[in-house]
Amino acid sequence: MPKGFLSYFLFTLLTFFSVRNVCGQQDTTNSFLDSLSTEVFSTSKLEQKLKELERKSQLSESDSIQKLSILDSLIDFYKDKNTKEYNYFLSEKRHLDFKYILPLKLSVKENEYTNVSRNLGVWKDTTDGKITIQDIVNNPKIAFSTNTITYKNMEVGAYYWLRLKLVGNSLRDELIALQIGSVFETWSEITFYQPVEDEAFRVEYSGTDLDPEKKPVKQWRNYFNVDVPTQSEMIVYIRVHSNEQRFHPKAIIASVGDAASVSQNSEEFTYAQGIFQGVLWVMAFYNLLLFFIIRDKLYLYYVLMIIGIQLNVFYYYRYIYFLFPTAQLLIRSCVVISHLFMIGGGLLFMRSFLNVKELLPKWNKIINIINYILVSAVLIYLVHNLLSSTPTWESQLQLSKYALVVILAIALITTILSFTIGFLVLRKGYSAARYYLIATSGLLIGGFFYALSYLLNLKGIKVDSDLFTYLFQGGVVIQLVFYALGIGYQVNRLEREKSDVLAENLELQKETTSLLERKVKQRTVEIEQQKEEIEAINSSLMEQKNLMEKRNQDVTSSINYARRIQDAVLPDLRSLKRSIPNCFVLYTPRDIVSGDFYWFTQKGTEIILAAADCTGHGVPGAFMSILGDSYLNQIVNLQGVTKADSILSRLHGQIRRALRQSSTENKDGMDISICVINLEHNHVTFAGAKRPLLYIQNDTIFEVKGDKYSVGGFQTKAENSYTSHQIDFNIPTAFYIFSDGYVDQFGGIQNRKFMIKNFKNLLLEIHKEPMIKQRQILDQKFEDWKGNNKQIDDVIVVGFQVEPQK
Repeated sequence: MPKGFLSYFLFTLLTFFSVRNVCGQQDTTNSFLDSLSTEVFSTSKLEQKLKELERKSQLSESDSIQKLSILDSLIDFYKDKNTKEYNYFLSEKRHLDFKYILPLKLSVKENEYTNVSRNLGVWKDTTDGKITIQDIVNNPKIAFSTNTITYKNMEVGAYYWLRLKLVGNSLRDELIALQIGSVFETWSEITFYQPVEDEAFRVEYSGTDLDPEKKPVKQWRNYFNVDVPTQSEMIVYIRVHSNEQRFHPKAIIASVGDAASVSQNSEEFTYAQGIFQGVLWVMAFYNLLLFFIIRDKLYLYYVLMIIGIQLNVFYYYRYIYFLFPTAQLLIRSCVVISHLFMIGGGLLFMRSFLNVKELLPKWNKIINIINYILVSAVLIYLVHNLLSSTPTWESQLQLSKYALVVILAIALITTILSFTIGFLVLRKGYSAARYYLIATSGLLIGGFFYALSYLLNLKGIKVDSDLFTYLFQGGVVIQLVFYALGIGYQVNRLEREKSDVLAENLELQKETTSLLERKVKQRTVEIEQQKEEIEAINSSLMEQKNLMEKRNQDVTSSINYARRIQDAVLPDLRSLKRSIPNCFVLYTPRDIVSGDFYWFTQKGTEIILAAADCTGHGVPGAFMSILGDSYLNQIVNLQGVTKADSILSRLHGQIRRALRQSSTENKDGMDISICVINLEHNHVTFAGAKRPLLYIQNDTIFEVKGDKYSVGGFQTKAENSYTSHQIDFNIPTAFYIFSDGYVDQFGGIQNRKFMIKNFKNLLLEIHKEPMIKQRQILDQKFEDWKGNNKQIDDVIVVGFQVEPQK
């Protein structure tokens, strides 16, 4: 006889007679209720009718309504007259089984679990959880209905009260374990109420929001132990609530079992799973260590598979709940992540272990496509669960459901694909495929027994599901063990191949060594000959080196002598200071001799001062500087020209004629600044060839730009006209002329040019210092800026300060 057949038969029979009784007495009941509302009955008649109802073994819904009305009348009558009678009828009203819900008659056997969802009375709290247990007990108009809650009418976030009537058996007291929810139907909050003495209640709490250690039964499942005395009736109440919109339960489920059996089975199962988990983790860590040592990705793929199996076990047996009891999103996502590691790692392991890429290149492309689809489906599931919220299970995350279906379909396809590729590779003579096929067969056999237990339970045939779980996990262990044996076989095969190759290499090495010895002897003779030739060449090179060093020394000596000549040609600084007491000259050649020079002379009340930057530096620049000095002496001192613009024009013509630049390729010239200081009229006349003049008055710096063409050089005109600028100094004024060597020097933290802007700021900071100190500051700043960099050009800076003559 199928399990539950007798219970369903009795339930149907009882329902038939109850309905017939209700129909037969409907007129009488309605008549009595109508009379009760319009006439006054004596208390004895009411109590007599109440006793008739209490003698009935099962009250119909109409009987319950009639009993409630009688109790209300008696309570109202005795309210102020007789306290004992009043309390009695009030107690009867509180314990009234108001709705027609089948009570649960206990006859719990060991190792047997009974689904009692049909025995639950359900009432939805519309006050957002404000109703208390006292309100539930004291208000019999709260109508508990039969449990018909499904995903279609489940209201997300609502509070539901459950009512279960337990009837003890006639043999012994019962200690049962009442489970609320299931693996997939989890509630955030569960409050259990069991009546005790003096109309009080024992209150216990459970749910996913509660730490498992604080639950009455310390498991991931929501268990409550209930002690039901022999031949007694007990009504327990449970309030359930879930605050998770995405993972709200889709049905109200409850089951009972023998408490001792539940505890024992849970411990045995936990120990068995601990052993299983321990074996897998040892294998995972061992192969991960091998991966880091050998650097073979095959071990990494093997570890990914094991981790996927572990995550799958953690999900289906809810161990992850103990680690993250409130992380519902993580718990639900664990199933797809485990499949990603199991399937993806398995496909990568198969491709590497069976050498699919070389032996079956077309199938390798199929594996890649399946992996891409798998990863996409997992990402869709995870992202959609993160970003979506659904009001009911009916419309919950359709995209996620489709993604999960795709993942499970890929799991089935992967199983078929594993056998297909395994046989194809084996036919090609790849003997390691045998281990792969045996391992895959072990997993399939375990999966077959696990699925068989599930189907048998669905058909009502009670089997030990834990036994089939162990068979499935045994298949997993067989798979992993044979995978490990296959890896060992592969390693041994590779070692044998390496040994064969090593032996061949040794033989080849001997032959090569003999050949090399002969060649070495031949080459030794050749090398001896080449050595003699090289020594002769080295001797010749040493002679040339000594000659070059002597010539270099001679050239350096000549240049040093030229430096003394150039220094002698430059104006005497003492003469300059007699004419302009407040002045300085910063003169720093890049090489021994310089292409920059300064020049001055005094003609009456006019002082002519110049700073020039000739083309090039070193010896070529020095020649140009001497030429410039000579022509300035001729133009100013001999020809008497003292106008700044005229001096530049004459100098331009002289250089072009001297270097025959109109008829040759010579393009040498100079950039020069000329200042004519008129002490009588208190003004400075400036003309510049591509060089500016900076002057500071009233703590403000001004720049006077020169003309945009040089003296000589690339100019095609035989004569150039230059612009003259006059600056009055009615107050003390500092003037500065300079070459571009200072501002173009690379250095600083970022190795950039010093730039004219920084040069101006520096002059503005130091212009009030004495001229001799200004020179020291400029020199030190230049060295600090340059640092370890090479000086890129010659440097000349001339500064002077003049005051108006009274």
